[in-house]
Amino acid sequence: MQSKNKLYQYFNEGTDMHLKDVKGTNKESKKLRKSGGVGYGGEAIFDDFIIQTRKERDLVLIVDEAHIETDTKLANEVVDLFDPRIVIKITATPKTLPDISDVRQKRAGFVEVSEKDVIESGLIKEKIVIQTKEEIEKLSEKRQLSEDEIMLELAYNKRLELKKIYESLGLDINPLVLIQLPSDFKEKEEIETNRKDFVLSYLKAKDVKEKEIAIWLSNEKKNLDMIEKNNNERMPEGHHYEKEELNKAYIFTNYDKNHISDISELENKNKIPVYFTELKKDVKKICLETTYHHRTDFDILILPLWQEIFLEVMDREFGTNSQLSNENKKSVGTRIDFSWTRVSNQIIVDAEITSFDNFANEIKRKGQNFDYHFSRLEMEKLYNSLCFQELKNQGDEEAKYNPASSWSQLKSALNV
Repeated sequence: MQSKNKLYQYFNEGTDMHLKDVKGTNKESKKLRKSGGVGYGGEAIFDDFIIQTRKERDLVLIVDEAHIETDTKLANEVVDLFDPRIVIKITATPKTLPDISDVRQKRAGFVEVSEKDVIESGLIKEKIVIQTKEEIEKLSEKRQLSEDEIMLELAYNKRLELKKIYESLGLDINPLVLIQLPSDFKEKEEIETNRKDFVLSYLKAKDVKEKEIAIWLSNEKKNLDMIEKNNNERMPEGHHYEKEELNKAYIFTNYDKNHISDISELENKNKIPVYFTELKKDVKKICLETTYHHRTDFDILILPLWQEIFLEVMDREFGTNSQLSNENKKSVGTRIDFSWTRVSNQIIVDAEITSFDNFANEIKRKGQNFDYHFSRLEMEKLYNSLCFQELKNQGDEEAKYNPASSWSQLKSALNV
């Protein structure tokens, strides 16, 4: 949609062109290539559009983010269909470069843009700045805040600071704050708190109006019209400024630096399969009888029966007896350290990233971990989350239970 809107601006506000919005990047989207709307005298298939167009003119294929959008079976199918005269690949991290012979014979070309030029054009920021230890400690001195509150407060204050700098330059620009929810927040909202509601409550307490909050979630999209306007309720322009503070991007996150992984670790997920399985000719097909169980039979921990068995196993494991509390504490004390009274989480701090191509490794190399003590509420959330995660990670099929409906039963048994 971004590309379409840009093209409309370049071509007389779209009066010189007609573009379709049908697009897709996965197997599910293949259905889009089976019926693609009206064209060439009636109902037309996407592939037919391309084949017919190829008869009338040469095609040029432009591939953005070429390092991740190519080299898959589906991508190769589309490239073969287009059979383009020229392919223009755009990427900040090219996997391969053309050799000298291809360049000399004009079979391939290569255009490099320096990072300095890209920064000065305003397309990317000069550096990415992670919150500092000093900023967190300064906020913590005033009052006890949860990690989520700390991050929201830091981001909110930074937005106000940048807004004043824009105003000092005579610019009518409203800085944007992006608040990213964890991808599994929907699944875990019952055991922790609903992160979306928490964020909205925080913003409303700061007198942020509802119309100033845009939402872009998989099942909810709100207030996105005109979001790219500089003086809209939430967006700065892409520009390189005289003031150094305006040429940086600021990240406030409660990530531990050890939790950050490089995208290259996930690169093999779309590789074309090499090995295939086939049914032998002399093997006859068989039918297996299907047996159904009710959810209550196998999917949910049932108290008190499960708790009773759980306590027996725990007594056996720790050498304890429900009638002897003092002796129990001594027995368990050899395995569990009761002296711990505070729980801390490590938050990444004090990192400034200048190499965007090597972001993950840079942040792990430069960042420091800062111990931030959990509040009682956060400890409760952590405990709930632990119960949920233990059930979710259970590998033994006979012991698998639905984590969303069973975590509270596990917690009750642990408490007893």
